[in-house]
Amino acid sequence: MDLLTTAGSYINEVFTIFFPHKCPGCGRAGSELVCPDCERKIREISEPYCRRCGIPLPPGINAAADCGWCREQEIYFDAARSALNYQSPVREIVMRFKFHRSYGMGRYLRGRLARRATTGVDIFDIFGDVDFIVPVPLHPRRRIWRGFNQSQYLAEEAARIWDKRIENCLLRIKNTRPQSLLSPKERRKNVSGAFRLKGRADVKDKTVLLIDDVMTTGATVNECSRVLKEGGAARVVVLTLARGGAS
Repeated sequence: MDLLTTAGSYINEVFTIFFPHKCPGCGRAGSELVCPDCERKIREISEPYCRRCGIPLPPGINAAADCGWCREQEIYFDAARSALNYQSPVREIVMRFKFHRSYGMGRYLRGRLARRATTGVDIFDIFGDVDFIVPVPLHPRRRIWRGFNQSQYLAEEAARIWDKRIENCLLRIKNTRPQSLLSPKERRKNVSGAFRLKGRADVKDKTVLLIDDVMTTGATVNECSRVLKEGGAARVVVLTLARGGAS
């Protein structure tokens, strides 16, 4: 360990003595961003899961080509996968990152994504042959208010993992209401017509990896996928950090 690394580690230890981190899951103060108890509560998605939308299935059920929810929807993406279950404390960590500009939580989430991509090769093998990565965009007003785009932040990690370039070829042309405040039906209506391709974007015959932070009803990624498919994309595969219930 070099001198700068040693000094940085020492400064960090001293800093956390006087300004301890507060765990987003339980509120406990300590030296770690997420306390050990909450860390153990985080569930990575593994078998069984729906091969189409990636939602975890109940234990004992065989993995399915599609689930009941998929069969009831008009789905434009070809497959979706997620790293973590969207339950406490993942929910609180994501909220801290998105709405309180906690870049420490952002780095933690990127680390969890990288870890799952490394250990879950069987789940994420669909992303190896994509042509490029497209993050779900924010409306310019929301981007200014929030200060960053969480999907872009995660896309940068995905670009590093799979050695792919990022193409910001989607525009959000409607400043929609936050999806978390709406019912499934309202979410689909909320994002309808909210995106379009940039004028010179070339997605024809391409396989696109679409990135977002959380997928629940899938309304946002599905609408983005529709726009990409109408623009000529051959395949759209979706990666989200976390997956919640679709109902």
